[in-house]
Amino acid sequence: MMIRRGRSVFCVAVGLLAFCGIKAVGTPAESDGVVVFEDSFERSELDEPWRILIPSFTIEDGRLIGREVPERKHTSISRVPLEFKDAVFEFSFRITDAVGLHLVINDTNYEPAHAGHICRVSFSPSLVKISDDREGAFRKDLYRAYLDSGRTIERYLLQKEIPKLFDNEQWYKARVALIGDKIEVAIDGYYIGSFESPGIGHPTKTDFGFVTKGNRVEIDDVRVTKLGDD
Repeated sequence: MMIRRGRSVFCVAVGLLAFCGIKAVGTPAESDGVVVFEDSFERSELDEPWRILIPSFTIEDGRLIGREVPERKHTSISRVPLEFKDAVFEFSFRITDAVGLHLVINDTNYEPAHAGHICRVSFSPSLVKISDDREGAFRKDLYRAYLDSGRTIERYLLQKEIPKLFDNEQWYKARVALIGDKIEVAIDGYYIGSFESPGIGHPTKTDFGFVTKGNRVEIDDVRVTKLGDD
């Protein structure tokens, strides 16, 4: 069943090319996909299917606003239940006053990973990071080693960093394509990079969501296209 919230303002999704700086075009894989989730936040309250694990997310002026609550000593976390293996995620965002925004993909039934974290794409003011959480920092044995050692979590990350500057006053359109063991990222229709790692190809995902760190991140026009026959 499609989960559709609010109006849809995205046009037909654009695809990716394998050369940085080249305008993206449609890919054959996506032509077989089905849009399974849309939300443009044209309402006053954030309700189902969104689940807010750690506040605070609110809707303001037709946008999803993420704010970290310092006293909670944790990033703000939201999730949407959605079963898939491969998918394309599209959304607009603005890092207004924050350290970063993460698109996080999980399998809550996968015990060997802390909190079921499988993979993520992170956007900071100067970087895009594509991470394999399942085999990297959130693999439970590595996560425990990180907690016990007192060292920074960066030691245990399995990821690719892509330099990219984001203006805090400008809106950007992200397209994250998760196909097999690879994640490809495009910004405003231009391919910026990809990362291939075994954890990304985890066969079952049960939800996705946004995590924010900092005072204010703005998100709008979220759309998910499920790929394949699963």
